[in-house]
Amino acid sequence: MNPYYAQIVSIHTDKLVIRVKAKRGLLKDVYKVVYADKLMTPKYEVERKPITAKEDGEFVVYVVEQKQPNLNYSYCLEWNFVVNT
Repeated sequence: MNPYYAQIVSIHTDKLVIRVKAKRGLLKDVYKVVYADKLMTPKYEVERKPITAKEDGEFVVYVVEQKQPNLNYSYCLEWNFVVNT
């Protein structure tokens, strides 16, 4: 499993925002991933979409916004770290 930051929606909300900020060049292959369960079971993955970073000085910011998120779904940002050899 890739490193991730996730939020499980367990109460009604109008808008969910997940934000990850990192030094430029640290993360790659960043995706918004939605699972139709609380355990992030791969067979219940319903969406996988690449996310483009926004520049913020020496950092990059990845943002996922979801209006009216489904109850009991898991919304995630998943990524890989850049390996310097």
